[in-house]
Amino acid sequence: MTYRLRNIGIAIALAVVAALLTTFYVTNYKRSVQHGEHNVPVYVATHDIALGTSGADVAQGNGLRVEQVPRRSVVPGAITQPDQIADKVAVEAIYAGEQVSTQRLTGTTSTSSEAGSSPRAVRTTSAASFCATSSSSRRRARTRLRATWAATRTKGSRSCSR
Repeated sequence: MTYRLRNIGIAIALAVVAALLTTFYVTNYKRSVQHGEHNVPVYVATHDIALGTSGADVAQGNGLRVEQVPRRSVVPGAITQPDQIADKVAVEAIYAGEQVSTQRLTGTTSTSSEAGSSPRAVRTTSAASFCATSSSSRRRARTRLRATWAATRTKGSRSCSR
């Protein structure tokens, strides 16, 4: 009978240790999840921002507002200050309520006095750098920047051979 009591005691002790370890794990997991839910300030668009819009116009006007979002919901490249986009141009449409990121605005602005027209994003590339990219990257670039694409290629370098 003593072996039986000893085995029951060991089983109860192991059950208590397992319950304590499970409680410890759940508590730490809950703490790490709650850490990712702290709200952080991000800048979002107050209205739709059209393709080719100057970042300076957006930053200086009423195009941005600060909004609190969970830390894990912040998009890569989200701006922390409006002056981060002052010298950039929208290469993709940004919709109202969407976080403004440096990935959606790129390049430098050209003033209307320089070009004689409204500021536009112009992406230029050489045939060599165009051919050096993968075909899927080229396809995405053509799709995303079709409205502002200004590729500089010579007459004979229209196709890429690998």
